[in-house]
Amino acid sequence: MSFPVLLLLAVLFAGVGGRAGTAFAAGQSGTGTELGEVGTITAAPGAPVSGKIRIVNANLPYPSGTVASLRAIENRAHPDFITLAEIHDFTPAELSGALPGYGAYKDPVMLQGHSPAQSINNAIMWRSDRWQLVDGGRVKIVDDDRVVFHHHRARFDRFAVWGVFKRIKDGAVVSVIATHQMVNPNRWRQWGDEPFTRQEQYGEGMSYIAQLGAELYAYGPVLIGGDMNSHPTDGIWAAAPRLTDAGYSYTKDSGVMYQFFPKSVTVAEHSEMRVRSDHPANITVLSMNDATALD
Repeated sequence: MSFPVLLLLAVLFAGVGGRAGTAFAAGQSGTGTELGEVGTITAAPGAPVSGKIRIVNANLPYPSGTVASLRAIENRAHPDFITLAEIHDFTPAELSGALPGYGAYKDPVMLQGHSPAQSINNAIMWRSDRWQLVDGGRVKIVDDDRVVFHHHRARFDRFAVWGVFKRIKDGAVVSVIATHQMVNPNRWRQWGDEPFTRQEQYGEGMSYIAQLGAELYAYGPVLIGGDMNSHPTDGIWAAAPRLTDAGYSYTKDSGVMYQFFPKSVTVAEHSEMRVRSDHPANITVLSMNDATALD
């Protein structure tokens, strides 16, 4: 066998296997260009989801602390999935390399717009000995949020990254969404002459997340996690009331990190932990109760 063929095989099989390896993801590239557009999802419904799923939501804004934080999360929680925010400095390959045995996905294409880094700000990680990525993509949930942030006029787009995952042992399918919503509209004011309030814009973003969840529900239960930058009592536009109305329950940390899950699913354990961040990581263990597509 020639050296080029051997080299190609080495690249193709790098990271395949158990938790000692590094798993690189496929998924779609260049998605999320239009507000609210989900695009094509290539997946099939799976078996009912039994047993427990461990999932952690973390916002890791300080690159110098990201690797140590990921390893601390793995050591404490041993999660099936990690949803990440403020992770734009790391590629999927770098995230997987930082945490051997985990795959990582985000749409790798940085989109031009009002805040290009936001388009690669979220990622999903998963245990590659338990789960396989079937498909993944990105949805723009906010376009041109004009906010006076720390005394400066800023403009932000916001996104949600999604992945459909099949459990290797039994073919059960779950979908995971990672997102980072607008900074709280009740705290930070809008600038410019916009035809809507920041509360209305945030609420529209939640509608796009709920719509994405509804489309993914065709394949299995949906788990939504991230930094929502709102509190349950902020208003009807906020993440908790909007997704509760859409059929989800949730856990949250002492601040604004949330994990949403179907109401047929129950919480077995919940805690939070310190990481290198301005937010704790939110740790949830879910009893899936044989949840299925469109449950």
